[in-house]
Amino acid sequence: MSGILAFFPHPDDESFSCGGTLARYAAQGIPTTLICATKGEAGKRRGQPPFVEKEDLPRVREQELLAATTILGIQDVRFLHLPDKQLKHYDPEPLTDKVLSLIHEIQPDVLLTFGPYGAFNYHADHRTLSKCVIRAFHESKTVEKLYFPVLSKEYEQPGLVNAKREQMTKIDIRSTWPLKIKALQAHLTQFQQEKWVWNMEEAQHKLPPWEGFIQYHQPYVKNEEDFFR
Repeated sequence: MSGILAFFPHPDDESFSCGGTLARYAAQGIPTTLICATKGEAGKRRGQPPFVEKEDLPRVREQELLAATTILGIQDVRFLHLPDKQLKHYDPEPLTDKVLSLIHEIQPDVLLTFGPYGAFNYHADHRTLSKCVIRAFHESKTVEKLYFPVLSKEYEQPGLVNAKREQMTKIDIRSTWPLKIKALQAHLTQFQQEKWVWNMEEAQHKLPPWEGFIQYHQPYVKNEEDFFR
């Protein structure tokens, strides 16, 4: 089993979309690297009630991400220092080249990023980074697998994300589900106002003990439950 390289645009994307999976594989000793494109400095949430000044948000969100990834067991966390909510205006060529450079440096077997369809695709930063990672995946010719995390309802209804049932992967996170919740809580500016994050009974109704993914690579493995088998 080799490593995982995950690309997400903002702090907290990693924890909400696939924090349990990242923690599961990190606990198994699989090298896991997280690349965060921005520091989320353009975000509107600053706690409830607000406890962070706007100018301090980049520093605080960086600290929150490092706290969350420590909880999840991710030891290698890097920022690309790109402008939040401005990736669509950023030249895609150097961004793709940077993704390729990281792939060649880290040599992962598995890439993770948001996909081109579904609820996670609502944000322009998500779409832009996704396109660059997909392109780099094809150009690298070394990475075996690329997965897109999806919401539970999208896993259960693949058509919502323009996918087929045989593309869907379901990762059991019962052992690391509590770590996912703690990681979300570490992103205090973003989740302090979400009452369900702080109530375990409500959180269990909100987030199932598994996480769903789309297999972008082929051939698809039907009923897949592990990235490395």
